[in-house]
Amino acid sequence: GARGSILIHSVPYTWENDLKIYDRPDALGVEPASHGCVRISTEDAQWLKGWDPVGVPIDITPWSGEIGPPDESL
Repeated sequence: GARGSILIHSVPYTWENDLKIYDRPDALGVEPASHGCVRISTEDAQWLKGWDPVGVPIDITPWSGEIGPPDESL
């Protein structure tokens, strides 16, 4: 399994009457809401899944407090 790994995933959700109910999407980028995983928006998770970065190293660095323009080279 994923023991010892850091997982990257979208905001967890449950199903209610064929609707996805997301767990605390308002916490993204504001406060920790996970037990060690890296939570990303559902849109970013869809992009990451489509990119399929299996085996690609990912560096997780401290947040600098600023968000710059998107890197269009990806």
